[in-house]
Amino acid sequence: LLVLRDAAFQRTDPTSRQSAVRTAVALASGHFGASPSCEDKALKLVMNVLYARCESLANAVVEAAIAELKIAAQYAIENYAKIQKANKEAAEKESNHDHASKGHFSHDSEEEKIAMDKVRKPAVLFMALCIRQPEIIKTLFDISSAPKADVLSKTVRQQMPKLARAAGTKHGAAAIALQVADMASHAETPLLLALLDNLAPLGDKGIPPQEFIDACFEIQEKKKVGDTKDAR
Repeated sequence: LLVLRDAAFQRTDPTSRQSAVRTAVALASGHFGASPSCEDKALKLVMNVLYARCESLANAVVEAAIAELKIAAQYAIENYAKIQKANKEAAEKESNHDHASKGHFSHDSEEEKIAMDKVRKPAVLFMALCIRQPEIIKTLFDISSAPKADVLSKTVRQQMPKLARAAGTKHGAAAIALQVADMASHAETPLLLALLDNLAPLGDKGIPPQEFIDACFEIQEKKKVGDTKDAR
C-alpha cells in the first residue's frame, strides 16, 4: 500500500499514477481477495489519502471505482439465474417450516448471500464517493439498475441508510432528494425510493421537516406519467 501511495504521488508518468490508483481501488473493492485488514487499509488509502490529494487523483479514483462497480454488476448478471433458482428452492423449503422473519433486504438463499458479499465492497466504496460527489449517484443508480443485476441493486438498497444519512447531513436532505430525483430514470425508481425512505427520518423526533415533505411532493409531480402520480 505504501508503494502504491508513493507511485500515485511521485511518478511523473500519468499512466503509472493511474495504474497505482486502480490497484488501490481494486484492493479496497475486494477484487484481489486480500486480507480484511489489507482491504480496510486500502479503503482508507483511497478515500482519505488518494482522493483528497488533488483533483486528478480524485478523478482517477472515481474512474477506477466505476470500473469496479461495473465488474460487480457483471458478476451479478452472470449469476442471476443461479441466484434465482437458489432463492426459489429456499422459499419452497421455508414454506414448509416455521422461520424467523428476515429484513427486507436480507439474502433469501446461501447463493444470494455469497453474491451480496461479493458485490458489497465495490458498492460501499462507490457509495462513499457519492457522499463527496452527489452527482455520481446517477452512475450508481444506472449501473445497479442494469437488467438482471438484481443482487447488486439489493445490496445498494441494503447499504442506502449510510449514504442517505451522510449525504443528507452534508448537503441537506431536501437538496439531495431533488438532485437525485432529477437524475433518476424510471427504471431507477426503486433505488430512488430507497434513498428517499432513508432521508426522511433526518428531521426532529423522526418527523421529516416541511422542506423535505415539500421536496417529495415536487418529486412526485415531476415523476407523474400523464395525469397519474406514483403513490409510492
